[in-house]
Amino acid sequence: MIRRTKFWKRVICALLLSLTLVGVSTPTVSAKTTTPRYELSETMVSRKEVRGKILLDLPHQDTAQDNGASYGGVTERELAESISLKVKTILEQNGVEVILIREQGQSMSLGDRIYKANNMGNYDYYISLHINSCASENTGTGVEGYSCGAWTLSNKILKGLSNEFGYLNRGLYYSPYYNSQIKQNNTLIELGFINNEYDRGNLMNRQDDYAKVISNAILDTLEAR
Repeated sequence: MIRRTKFWKRVICALLLSLTLVGVSTPTVSAKTTTPRYELSETMVSRKEVRGKILLDLPHQDTAQDNGASYGGVTERELAESISLKVKTILEQNGVEVILIREQGQSMSLGDRIYKANNMGNYDYYISLHINSCASENTGTGVEGYSCGAWTLSNKILKGLSNEFGYLNRGLYYSPYYNSQIKQNNTLIELGFINNEYDRGNLMNRQDDYAKVISNAILDTLEAR
């Protein structure tokens, strides 16, 4: 085997030399490239079908009276709603059933959301995405979460957003908000500060990246059950 290997090596070298002499260049092999971490067309859609059921709550109301925080001509409701709907699309592409607590254009009180969530039968997680605000411009930044039972999922989302955007992870806490009255596993995630220039730029211009990070965290958590 060793002699044959040496013989064929000599043959290959001779062929390469002859190609060079007649002006024929040998093909170059490009360096191996890595797929971007969150490329929607490949990374997200090519997963195996994931079984799961998510209740997704579009934040605040489609009314002038309740758009949440606002700054610079944009509102919490419109930014968080847009990201939430992108998350819904990605999850459904991967086989997850997603039910909206509040439909676009619909107004719904917090009491009605709690009642609906507690009367939907079994599901894996109730998720509500929000955007924070600080007292003065650019004095607050980062992501934080308020959960009841969805600790693993919440931590995955917060760590993913912190890694993707370089955000301060402000921590995960037991929720004192309305979602504490929801009986099944739930989380409320603050995606950044609307009156922080860096955060707001990401919330407006990198919504696909937000959606991919959040969706990956949900899919990973569902797959690990």
